[in-house]
Amino acid sequence: MKLLRLSRVYKSGGSRELLQSENRNRIVRGALVIAFAALSLMPSCSEQIPYEETNTAPLLFSDVRIEADHIVDSTQILTPKLKSSLRLLAGRDEHSSAYALIRFNDFTGLSSLVDSLISSIFVIRTESELPYDSLNVHNHEIAVYLLSSDSHVNWAQDTFPDTWSLEGFDRELLGTFAYSNNDSIEIEIPNSVFRGWYDDWYNGDSLYNYGLLLQAADTTEPLMQAFTSAENSYYAPALIADFFYEGDTVSTTTYASEDISVIRFFDIAPDPGHSYVSKGQAYRSFLKIDLTDALTDKNEIVGEAILHLKVDTTQTFNYNENFYLYLTQLDSTEWYDEALTTSTSDYIATCSLKPGDGEAIFKISYTVQQYMSTEQKNFGFLLWSSPSTLDLSVLSLYASAQTDTARAPYLQVITIKETN
Repeated sequence: MKLLRLSRVYKSGGSRELLQSENRNRIVRGALVIAFAALSLMPSCSEQIPYEETNTAPLLFSDVRIEADHIVDSTQILTPKLKSSLRLLAGRDEHSSAYALIRFNDFTGLSSLVDSLISSIFVIRTESELPYDSLNVHNHEIAVYLLSSDSHVNWAQDTFPDTWSLEGFDRELLGTFAYSNNDSIEIEIPNSVFRGWYDDWYNGDSLYNYGLLLQAADTTEPLMQAFTSAENSYYAPALIADFFYEGDTVSTTTYASEDISVIRFFDIAPDPGHSYVSKGQAYRSFLKIDLTDALTDKNEIVGEAILHLKVDTTQTFNYNENFYLYLTQLDSTEWYDEALTTSTSDYIATCSLKPGDGEAIFKISYTVQQYMSTEQKNFGFLLWSSPSTLDLSVLSLYASAQTDTARAPYLQVITIKETN
């Protein structure tokens, strides 16, 4: 039989007023605000629970720890959804390799100018090396290639094929540059290439417009470098073209139609002792906590419920950026469906983890109370990472299968009951 550990019991003295049953919960919550002021100050991820202060009453507080043997967790591996990233990546490190594809396929407004093209340049904005170190920039070279083929399936940002490979493509080197942080890079584009892209767009036939390839010139160097993508409204990759028009020079800017980072991960293989969360590698985790035995007294209510998840820092890598985690309450058993979408406007708790943090803490008191009072069926939670997390980051959490209880997840529930 699974057991819950009852760790502390507190009893308060004094007289109490006669209360009508419909006011019981309000009074208890009012007392809770005072009794747990210290708890509310701890750094964590909290819900907003409505309350109304009123007269206090003698209360019995119980602290129950629900151990890992009451928790079911699992990691789901999805197809990476990297198209919404504000960054493009090129390079390799111990965890992954990456290159970027960029296409220009909308030349609206250039029909009267294209025959008088003078020159054009490709402009892209760098961000920083990963991990970022302002005192140690390597200035490794990045190469820009024109991709071409007469037979390969083309890529698309929204439907990128899992089997995509650069093998068999013809690559024409357009230029190289030494990487520097937060810099604008310019590469000259041959007029024939610009005109070919325009003609394909104008004729409605861009089947063989594979665009540009952004890749580390030396793919053996262990370094990852970031650039702004087409989703960045301020610094999207662009073509700047000059035309001779009516005796003057006219300059135009055409922004990239689509782009994507193609990332290959090396060494993270999920195991039963861990749960994983990542946007780039497309990990998200499911947790369900068995609360059947947690409250058997219907006169008790949940005062505080705190979910503790321990981080395995040896398997976590985040390039010196924070993880922004969200906990979403599920309303069905279809958590494993890849079509299940997440939104930063639909969650019950959130948590930010800095590099080196050893624990994620979520305050979920109101939700647990709903489960306890059977107001809502318990389908569990989905744990996922905000899109603001860098695409290559992976967070490793100790799972319920851990034999070391100091590392295993647990839920702390503090209950409140009026005494006679």
